Amino acid sequence: MAASYFIADLHLSSATPARLGLLERLVAEIAAGETLYILGDLFDRFAGRSAWNTPEVRQVVTVLRAARGRGVGLFFLPGNRDFQATRFFARDLGAQTATDFVARGFGSRRAYLTHGDLLCTADLAYQRFRRVIRGRLVARLADAVPAALARAAAAGLRATSRRAVAEKPPEALRLTAGGLRRAFDAGCDVVVCGHVHRLGHFRGVVDGARRDLYVLGEWRDGGNYLRHDGADGWTFGDLRP
Repeated sequence: MAASYFIADLHLSSATPARLGLLERLVAEIAAGETLYILGDLFDRFAGRSAWNTPEVRQVVTVLRAARGRGVGLFFLPGNRDFQATRFFARDLGAQTATDFVARGFGSRRAYLTHGDLLCTADLAYQRFRRVIRGRLVARLADAVPAALARAAAAGLRATSRRAVAEKPPEALRLTAGGLRRAFDAGCDVVVCGHVHRLGHFRGVVDGARRDLYVLGEWRDGGNYLRHDGADGWTFGDLRP
């Protein structure tokens, strides 16, 4: 069976050329017939149609398009920073996409793939905001306004978000048992996500069955990824500049 690779929270922008280089290295290692799953926040911010044509985004598109051209599968599941990019991945890169989560079989296990913010159910204010900001009206407005205004609005939202996160209690920013229960109730025994920026593998028994949680870390001084070998093996990998 073909291998699968999972990444999240790269936060790519014009200020992070080294991270783009690491992504290019990782993509070059993925063989034809294998699949790259991008689980959100590939970009530091993505505001409307105009963002797809910025130089930094086009560099990423070039790397991923070349991978698609040599037979690498591509799956994009958006994060809280780049959810407006989903339709462009589907249209211009032929990627498979999902809005919130997807459940897929890997070997003998069934995995629940999501960015991770959906699983932070204790943060009620964010969950309400998430439903509003991902609505069709916001997407239409982002497409309609000039590019400079869309970028300024996105930067303003990021600044507001950083302040809000700094003021929240730690428990509001964690994956919750209730959120993970959603995955298990969907018939999954593995959860793969990012968002909380805490790289790790957590194992337990729920309802008498083995459960595994793999959390991808944020890309900063290097990069990390999760690899499924096509059977039942899951391993983290590390990329260094």
